[in-house]
Amino acid sequence: MRNFSQRQPYVLFLFTGVKLFNQLEQPRWSDYLPHAKFIYLDYLSTADATQLLTQPYPNFPLQYADGVLAHIYTQTQGHPALLHIIGDALVSYANRAYTHDIDLNIVNQIIQTDILTQGQGVFTVFWQQFCHEQVVKDTVVNIIEQTGNLDRDSLSYLLQHRFIEKGTNRFQMRVPRFEQWIRKFVIDFLKF
Repeated sequence: MRNFSQRQPYVLFLFTGVKLFNQLEQPRWSDYLPHAKFIYLDYLSTADATQLLTQPYPNFPLQYADGVLAHIYTQTQGHPALLHIIGDALVSYANRAYTHDIDLNIVNQIIQTDILTQGQGVFTVFWQQFCHEQVVKDTVVNIIEQTGNLDRDSLSYLLQHRFIEKGTNRFQMRVPRFEQWIRKFVIDFLKF
């Protein structure tokens, strides 16, 4: 594959995933494809998130009260999976309630009852697969609680994948809903 990809000017391989080649060791992909270019796709911008929620198709009927879209963006920071889950839950709610009007109370209710559930895939994938090593989980909990030591390798890993960011004088979770889910189903559970 390496030989082929280096000699074909009109053929391009696209690999997607949550890990970089230098993080894969069975086999060590970075040794096989050293010429690979890393392209980072970030979360959606405010404009793209707004378009996804208001115009997923022409003549989309939902109408959002003032401040609702900004609130959704603040809570998700444009995380595509969370936006999709919230959008889907809002459409389901609107269909059940025979309404086209979405206000802040509806959004907050949906976040609490449909999004922040123990089995919600986007959160469990982050916690169980991305943070599969205990030291990464400990670092995430210490970031949220602002206690304990922060493992440098874990910080680098979380920063590189942009799950955390540097706030004022501290690291913090980039997406508030991730922090709330971890507090609810990991931290509070451990304190029980």
